[in-house]
This record gives sequence, C-alpha cells and structure tokens, in this order.
Amino acid sequence: MGPFRLSAANGTRIEISSRKGQALIALLAVSGNGERTRSWLQTMLWGSRLPEQASASLRSELSSLRKASMHGGAELIHSDKACVWLDLSRIDIDLRNVDGVAVGRDTFLEGLDITGEEAFEDWLREERARTIERQSRAEREHTFQAERGQSATAPVSNTAQFAELPALAVLPFANLTGDAARDFLAEGISEDLIDRLSRLRWLPIIARSSSFAIRDADPDPRKVGATLGARYVLEGRLRALGDQITLTASLADSESGTVLWSSKLALGDSDAPEAIETLLSGLTSALSSRIDLEEQTRALRKPQSDLKVIDLIWRGRWHLNRMTREDSVLARECFAEALRQEPNSPEAIIQSAWARVWDLWARRGSDNDIRDMRQMAQRAIIADCDDARGHMLAGIAEIWLRQPLRAEALLNRAIALNPSLVMAYVQLGSSLRLRDEPERAIEALRTAIRLSPNDHDMFFFACELAASHLLCGQFEDALVHAEHAMSRRAAYWFAHVVKINALVRLDRQAEARMALAELMAAKEDFTQGFIDWQPYVDPRNNQFLKDGLNLAAT
Repeated sequence: MGPFRLSAANGTRIEISSRKGQALIALLAVSGNGERTRSWLQTMLWGSRLPEQASASLRSELSSLRKASMHGGAELIHSDKACVWLDLSRIDIDLRNVDGVAVGRDTFLEGLDITGEEAFEDWLREERARTIERQSRAEREHTFQAERGQSATAPVSNTAQFAELPALAVLPFANLTGDAARDFLAEGISEDLIDRLSRLRWLPIIARSSSFAIRDADPDPRKVGATLGARYVLEGRLRALGDQITLTASLADSESGTVLWSSKLALGDSDAPEAIETLLSGLTSALSSRIDLEEQTRALRKPQSDLKVIDLIWRGRWHLNRMTREDSVLARECFAEALRQEPNSPEAIIQSAWARVWDLWARRGSDNDIRDMRQMAQRAIIADCDDARGHMLAGIAEIWLRQPLRAEALLNRAIALNPSLVMAYVQLGSSLRLRDEPERAIEALRTAIRLSPNDHDMFFFACELAASHLLCGQFEDALVHAEHAMSRRAAYWFAHVVKINALVRLDRQAEARMALAELMAAKEDFTQGFIDWQPYVDPRNNQFLKDGLNLAAT
C-alpha cells in the first residue's frame, strides 16, 4: 500500500531500483501462494517483446533481484524452469491485511506504472479497484456492526445471514466400512468438500463448526435445515465391498425433506489423493448443477410481483439456458432489473456478463462489443476477486480478441480458484485449440466432460472436442464428437462445419455433400463469414475449414 517499499526487519530500506523489479515482486506478493509461472510474468512485464527476449529479460531481472533482496543469508525469491515464487515465511505483506479498516486509504503501488506494458497496466487497475472495494466493504461492515452495538467479530445467526440465499449444510460423512481407521478419511472428504463448495461463491456453505456438530446416525434434513438455516442438506456414507470403497452421497431439500439427488461414487481400492481429488471435483460439479436447477425452478414458481434480486437472477438463468432469441431477451431484462435494484451485486454482474457472452457468441459480435463484455467481466472480478467466474469471463473476452496468453492466464486463475468450474476447462480447451495446441485442448476438454458428463452445455463441449480432433488429423474422432454435439443441439452451425470437414478429409464426398445440405437447412443464414469469426491465431485454420466446405460443394 502506497509507494513500493521493501524493508528489512529493522526498518532499513532494501533498494530495488528497477521499476519492473518492483512490479515483479508485487505480482508475486499478491498471488495467493506467492507464486507465478514464468510465462505469465513474461506476458505481464515484457509482453511487448518477442518470447525469447521476454524470457531473457525475466532471467536478468531475477538475477538482479536475488542479489538485491538477499537478507540474513537467505534468498527471498526462488525459481525453477516453470515458476517463480517468494518465500512468504520470511516476508510480511501489508496488502494481506487490507480487510482491516486501519489500513487507511493509501493507493496500491502508488506511482508504479509501466508504460507500454498493457497487461500489467490492466492488472494494476483491477488490483487498485479491488483493494478500494475490499476496504470499503470492511468499513461498511464495521459501521453496520457498530450501529447495532456488535463487535467486529460478533456472530450473525445463520437464518439472518442467508435470508433468501440457498445455503447448503454438508454433514460429516459416516464411515460404514467397519474399519475405524477410515473415520479420518470420511471426515476429511466432507471437510475438503466444504472447502471446494465454498469456492462456488454463489452458494453459501454452512461452516464446518456448525454442520459437524450434528452427529445423528440418521438426521432429519428438515430439522437440520431449521437448526442451521440451510435450504439444502448433504449426507454421505463410506462403504466397503471387499477391497472396494464407495461413497454414497444424497442431497435433500430441508423444507420438504425429499431427496433431490443421490449418487454412488467409487474410490476403488485406494484412498490415494488422486482418487479423492477426482471424487471431490465430480461431487462439487454435480451439486452445483443440481442446486442451480432447483433454484431456477423455485424462482419460476414465484409471482412476478414477489421477485427479489436473487429471484430475478435465477429466473434469468432459466431463460438463458433455453437458448432462444426470445428467452435471451427476457434473461437480459431479468439481470438488468437485478442490477437496477442492487448495482453492486456480484452475482447480478456475473450473470449479466454471462448473458452478454452468449449474445455475442450467437450474433458474432464486433471487437468493440467484446471489449464492452470484457469491461463487465473486469467489473465482476472487482466485485468479488475470489469468484472464479469473473476471471473465466474475462478469459473468454481475451480469446475472442485473439490474446491467447492473457486468456490462458485468466482461465488458469479461474481453475485455481475453483477446480470444479467446468466451463473454465472448456474455455481453456477452446483457447488452446485456437492457438494450434489441439492435444492440450483435448486434455482440458476431457477433464470438463469427466466433471460434468450430463452438462446442459454438452453440445459446446463436444463440438470443441470435435474441432480439436480435426486439427490433430483424427477425422473419425472428430466426426463422432461432431455428431454428439449435433444430437444435443441440431442447429449448432460449428458442429455441422466440423462434421463436413471430417467427412471430406475421410474422402466420403457424398456424405459431405449431404451434411452441407443439412447445415444450410438448419442454419439458413449461414455464410462462410461465420467461420472468420472463429478467432484462430493462425488464419490458415479458418481457411482450412472453408476449404472443406468448398470441397463438399463440388
């Protein structure tokens, strides 16, 4: 906070004369674990240079910083071939205390602007705005509590805290394997799941200290909901069949007591971290989708006159998922009204930005339209910097503006914030495909499909996978996935284009000609200009797709 300063424990200033050196330390200090990848740092501080020059500049800057910041015989900055990181155990960073009101109104990194490095300037503007919002939020909370005679740490009841929001209580999972040694595993899975679910941001999660206090062998979800102020209750049970361990999870509505969703998931014959990671990711994604759908349905049942901000958001999501022009308009109206009522609602901002994404995708918007959407996404990041969806939305904008390195940095940040955010993996796959890395794209897309095999947007997932296989020259696979995409959304023009190209390259000319006719019947206004909107970094890929259509027409 304020001008950059690095001081020894006794207060002596440690001089860092290079502005990019100061910026590099700041970029590391602000990250959650003090670590950034080399490629990301190069893009932020030397994005205006060629990759080889940027890499050399980073090496040189790191060498200078290590010498300047050597303190007490130990290095503060470390690196390997892929990453650079700070030793956070040896450094106190004032920004990490910004939620405290006493921090004051100093500007974050006052005066540290690097002309010509647009990526860093964008980052700095976002961080400054985010810091101001965090300070304001802390001050508002302090004032709110002071007016009610509460201390800054006074607890708020669950019922009052969650009001209209769909809170979820995760009860401690029961160990029914007969092996007491697995008590730790059962409880650890439920604890880790609470952490994963809390990253969704839109779904309040009852604190472990409250939900784990309920240890009934067969809890009544209605009583649990009334006690904890939760609309949804999740139970889980570990069982063993021979050497195989399974987890049975069930989600209940606390108002009616009915089970809304249940699933049996296999840990196999191992409780290895990889198996648990897969289980947690799948559970988080499935619960997110189910509760999202339940809240949309709940909002639809309410009279128009009774709709609050959160109801408008859920109703807007329902319309958006129908993917018609009429519903798209209604969705945007719902989000606009939610923003009118609560201009700083992070959820309303995110959903408004998401609606813009689908609108731009459907009508192939201009670069200016995309920049407007990016601005809305950046506003979402400022509203809640820990919400992965804001970073994902900004990444989508950068994909469309043909800035793949920026896009991938934002999408990887979204995945780090929420490893179960399925669409972030899909968009990462799309970005990699568009920059001619289809093998890596396929890996990201397969992760998304594994996390959410019945996703509402599976037509999009499948088509991205088809297009990636097409670039790999795997035409049979491309054809299979394109057909899958079309079975989920028959009028999706890009799936038709991929199918036609796969058939042409397989020398199945008659079928390709029929597929071209199907495209024109499904999308009467289709022109080859649609293909130009696909933001491939190498325009030869756009031409490759158009050549396939021309060959099918002969």
